[in-house]
Amino acid sequence: MNKQITLLLSFLFISISFCDTIKYKERKASDDFEIIVVTDVEFLGVSRKGLHYQKSTFFGNVLKTIPCANVDEILDSNNIIINYSCLEFTYVPKAFYQEENVELTEVSTIDDVSSSIDDVSSSIIQILPSSSKIKNMSEQEKLLLYEEHKINPYYNALISGLLPTYGHYRVNKWKRGLIILSLNALALLFNDADLDPSGPAPDGVTESEAKKYAQVFSLILLGDTFYQTTIYNKNLYNIIFSTENSTQ
Repeated sequence: MNKQITLLLSFLFISISFCDTIKYKERKASDDFEIIVVTDVEFLGVSRKGLHYQKSTFFGNVLKTIPCANVDEILDSNNIIINYSCLEFTYVPKAFYQEENVELTEVSTIDDVSSSIDDVSSSIIQILPSSSKIKNMSEQEKLLLYEEHKINPYYNALISGLLPTYGHYRVNKWKRGLIILSLNALALLFNDADLDPSGPAPDGVTESEAKKYAQVFSLILLGDTFYQTTIYNKNLYNIIFSTENSTQ
């Protein structure tokens, strides 16, 4: 049973391993530069915002952006230099089409968030005014817009406790919630009880053990709902307050 649970968890949190290496300069508080080396990443390309790459984490792939001028070199899995130009924009961060002013508008990526902005940002964009309208808003109006659409992570986790996966659905992560809920159900189905009462030990997983595993997955469901909701709110904030910089 432990092996089966481990395999199920691995399936849930499996991520792709990348092989590129990026070396870049980062300014320290003393105004000196420090050479930073990031390994096991995938170089995505260059845009107006900088050089983009993604890194695999326990919770999925994280999109990162570095000022292109700070990058020293990029190496592939064979330590061969990958050529690029800061003047050639080969990558477009998740973009959407603005019908109002007929232009392609970039949606900023978020650093230090263990989730890529994929279908989540698309769902956020659908509920917000056009980028041109947001661009003309004052800081106070933007803050009010954010407060209107943000989701309370504690309340959302509570909803998931009452209606499993609904909290994930509200932040457009219902597939992820469904997978965790399925693992919960599978944990209960693995209940073999004691097939041979005369034997020295249970032949499989006892009912109490199966319930404990199910409780663990229930806690994972609540915790992941809270975590995904905080990511949703960060993405929402980033999209609203970075709109003014997205059409450079």
